[in-house]
Amino acid sequence: MSPAKPACAACGRVLGRVAFQADAEHPADWHCVWCAVKAPRLQRTASRTMLVVGTLLAGINHGSQYLQGHVPVRVWAETGLTYLVPYGVSMWSGLAARRVRHASAPRES
Repeated sequence: MSPAKPACAACGRVLGRVAFQADAEHPADWHCVWCAVKAPRLQRTASRTMLVVGTLLAGINHGSQYLQGHVPVRVWAETGLTYLVPYGVSMWSGLAARRVRHASAPRES
């Protein structure tokens, strides 16, 4: 018999070569990428980063247009992307910090 393959603690999906640690409070829990992205702590951190950094970047890039009161639709679209970039970077770095190469490998101390 082959040993049981490790599964995601949240959804039960069989884990591949890469898994993600749930959090420091539950170090034995492993998650698939889809469940790791939905982690509340990771979402909160990414949202806060998005609000702070996105607002700074939007002010730097489009502040004069906002102050003049004339903001074309194109600028609103660019502003939306300006907020999405820091969210994505924060999410990516959070996942990278929780990444474990082999789900069945023992953790290093």
